[in-house]
Amino acid sequence: MNTLTDIRNVAVNVTDQDAALQFFTGTLGFQVHVDGDTPAGRWIIVAPPAGNVAISLVANPEAAGTDTGIRFGTTDATTSHQALADQGVNVGDLLAW
Repeated sequence: MNTLTDIRNVAVNVTDQDAALQFFTGTLGFQVHVDGDTPAGRWIIVAPPAGNVAISLVANPEAAGTDTGIRFGTTDATTSHQALADQGVNVGDLLAW
């Protein structure tokens, strides 16, 4: 019997956890759920204020920058795209669906 109901956390490999934390909180407006040390290293979890899925920022320089397949949702793609571009984020072209 399958009792799984949703996805709560996904990992994103980063080269610099401090820089990634600043980007996700300062630029994207995510909230910090966890930021602490474990025997295996620093553990950071962030999520959008109204989000159901959180992101673990994992220190793994060798795998950083690979496409995770994670896509963010927004209520206004045009406004979000422009706001990120205005903050210097390389957002590429806005795709029309």
